[in-house]
Amino acid sequence: MVINKITKLGVAVAVLGLGILAACSDDNVASSFSETNSGKPVEKVGSLADLGASETRKLIEQNDLESCNSRAKKSHLAKEAFDADTNATIGVVMACEKLYALHMDTRVQVVDIEGKPVAGAFVYKGLCNFDYERCRYVTDENGYFYMDGEMYLTLEPTGLNVEFETLQLHVLSADTSLGANVFSSFASADVVNVDGKQYAELKQIVLEPVYTAKLYFDSLFVEIDEKMNEEDKTDIEEFNHRLTEMIDGEDLVEICAEKEGGWPSANYYDNKEDVFHHYDEEEGAFPLHMYPCQKVTKEDYKNGYVVLFGLPEGKFQALISGWWSYEKYFPQIVVKP
Repeated sequence: MVINKITKLGVAVAVLGLGILAACSDDNVASSFSETNSGKPVEKVGSLADLGASETRKLIEQNDLESCNSRAKKSHLAKEAFDADTNATIGVVMACEKLYALHMDTRVQVVDIEGKPVAGAFVYKGLCNFDYERCRYVTDENGYFYMDGEMYLTLEPTGLNVEFETLQLHVLSADTSLGANVFSSFASADVVNVDGKQYAELKQIVLEPVYTAKLYFDSLFVEIDEKMNEEDKTDIEEFNHRLTEMIDGEDLVEICAEKEGGWPSANYYDNKEDVFHHYDEEEGAFPLHMYPCQKVTKEDYKNGYVVLFGLPEGKFQALISGWWSYEKYFPQIVVKP
C-alpha cells in the first residue's frame, strides 16, 4: 500500500539565507582555477565532438594489438571512425580488454535569468554532500567554475559505442535564493583556450528562483488504518518505531528530496517500461535527486524540523538516506511561491 501525506509546510518560503553554506569558502573547494586578469582573449577552438572523434582514432591506432585491431578493422563502423573527423558518436567495435576514457579540464558559466554572471554560487557535482570538498566548487567573479581532468568520453572495449559523459550539477547562489539542478552533457560542449590552456566548455547554467522548506519530524509518522492488512500494519509499526528511536537518539541522518518526474541518472534502465533511457539535451530531462542531502543536526531535533534548501517549484518526496525500503511511507512536499 502506498501512503502519501502532505507535510505541515506544504508551501515553502524563499530566501532564508541561514548561512548553511558558510563552511564553503574559497579555500576548501575543488575549483582550482579563477579567471585570469591577463587580458588574453578566450579563443574558441571548435566542438568537443570533433576533438573526441580525432582522439578516438588515435586510441585505436596507438593500441594496435592484433586481438583488438583485427576485429576493429573488420567493422564498417570502425572504418568510419578512422575516416570521419566530425562524428564522435559513431559506433566502434573494440576487442581490447581495457576501457578507454578521455579526460579534459572543464569549465561552466553560471548566469541568472537575465544572462548576468552569478559570482560566489556553490556547485555540487553528482552525488555530492555539503561536506565533500572534492565535488564542490564556487563560481568566480565572471560566473565560471573549473573542474580538473573530467572524463568526457568513454570507448567501450567490447561494446558498440563511443559515448559522451553527462554530469549532474546542482547550483545554489550564496543566499540560496537562486538555483538549478541539471544534467550537463559533453556531447554539445565546445573547446576553448583560456590563457593558453585548453578546456571543454559546457553549456551555461541558468539559475531560477528556488525555495527553502521546513520538514517537521512529526509529519513523518504514518497513521495505521484498521482496514489495513496485518503485514502493512507491522511494517508501519516498525517504521514509526525506527523514527522514534532516530528522534530520541538525535541520530545524524540525512534528509533527501526527490523531484517528481525526474531521472535517477542521465542513462538508466526503467524496469517498469523495460526501456533504457539515454539523456538527450534536445529532448530534455531533469535529475530526480536534489543532492546534496541535508544533514540533520541536534539543533534541528530541538526545533522539531529540518530545513531543505534549493527546491524549485514542484512536487517532491522526502526521504531519509539509507531508508529506501520505507520509501512509500515518506511524505510529499509541495513547493510553490
